Amino acid sequence: MRTCYGGNGANTTAAVQAYLAGTKQLLLPKLFIIGYPEDPFAIFLTDYGSPLSYALYSEQIFQAGVVRRGSVKAKIGLETDSVELTWSPPAIAPGQSVATASPLLLARLGYYDKWWVRMMTAFSAAPGDVNTLGACTDFFGRVAQVDVDRSAIKFTVNSFTDILNQQQAPTNVIRNSATQVAYAGATPPPGQTNVPVFTVVAGSSGNVIYGDVLPPYSAGRIWSNNTFARGYLVFLNSPGATLPGFFSPVAASGEYTDGLSAHHNSFTLYSQMPWPPTPWNGTSGDQFYVSATPPVDLADGATDVFSFVPSPESAV
Repeated sequence: MRTCYGGNGANTTAAVQAYLAGTKQLLLPKLFIIGYPEDPFAIFLTDYGSPLSYALYSEQIFQAGVVRRGSVKAKIGLETDSVELTWSPPAIAPGQSVATASPLLLARLGYYDKWWVRMMTAFSAAPGDVNTLGACTDFFGRVAQVDVDRSAIKFTVNSFTDILNQQQAPTNVIRNSATQVAYAGATPPPGQTNVPVFTVVAGSSGNVIYGDVLPPYSAGRIWSNNTFARGYLVFLNSPGATLPGFFSPVAASGEYTDGLSAHHNSFTLYSQMPWPPTPWNGTSGDQFYVSATPPVDLADGATDVFSFVPSPESAV
């Protein structure tokens, strides 16, 4: 028997066992959370016929939806297991922001990739009440794959044991000092200690973003051409944001002068955003940070970080 928690956070496992033993008409609605519960863009769903309030997650109401999951299998050891979760979102008139966009479009754009997913079974002593007896977690993991058709999104959710399935690159194939084959956090510009955060400036498009830097950098700071080339740009969840979580590698960076002769930083992206960002008006709009390229250690004299990878033409 999995541990169950009521809406007040109390352990209700014994009460649930008594309920299951004492009735033949079970009410077992399924609850699903896609994303972090505190994220305003997280998705709270239930297969019950009406919305449910589970006070353990007071941030949102679990909305009734056309949602179903595959079977949950118990495995022993560190083998990664997975569950399929299929959701048919309601038809909406899409807008140009994450909050108003069609989930089908967001899924096609990869917005839900790697999102945190919790699947639960609730126990209702009375129709619509999932707080008294609460719920237990059936599966907990992250989105590994997203498939989209005309009306449904199918999430393949891997358990968190998949983080143990990392394969090490053989040292005789790729140099172990090559930073490109390792994970690295955001990198400040050369000679700086802070990753710069910018506000979006009017005139930005889906793949050319203009921005003004925020403190601790001085107002009007402009970086030299291509300081951020081969780095990446990430939109933040700022007030009024329309592109939170979207990101792209940076193809080129430089300076932009608007029609009023004001100077701004310019970033050309490899990936096209689904819509142009919203300029920052002082209290709301889009903000983003930009990471420079991590430094490459070529102290051993190598001229290529993949210097020991065979040529595809000769394979030697």
